[in-house]
Amino acid sequence: PQRSTAENEVYVARRQNLAVLFKIVRKLFDRGHSEVLIHAMGPCITKALHLTQDVLQHYGQWVTYEARHGTVEVVDDILGDFECDVEERRVSSLTLHLKMAENVTQTQPQQESKATDSLLDMVT
Repeated sequence: PQRSTAENEVYVARRQNLAVLFKIVRKLFDRGHSEVLIHAMGPCITKALHLTQDVLQHYGQWVTYEARHGTVEVVDDILGDFECDVEERRVSSLTLHLKMAENVTQTQPQQESKATDSLLDMVT
């Protein structure tokens, strides 16, 4: 089934380049979105954390984040020569909720953020 997505939601996939994802998030904030949701599952969680670190470093104190993690049940269709098998498994998931400060103009300065250090603590 096709996933329903809002305009301000970004899904991180294996084949996506980190620079492209960063530009997508920047464009969403530049278009006036005050919140961006970044979703990742399994091995893409690390890339989502790196993306969030880049966004926090770029916007500095103007962006805050909230992380939610969980487990999702997925179904794999295994195609054989004459039959199709189904295999179910559980995969870790992460949603990062980025919020822009309310009274920010479009020309905010780039500042360092200490929030990037705490993202590394989530992985270790």
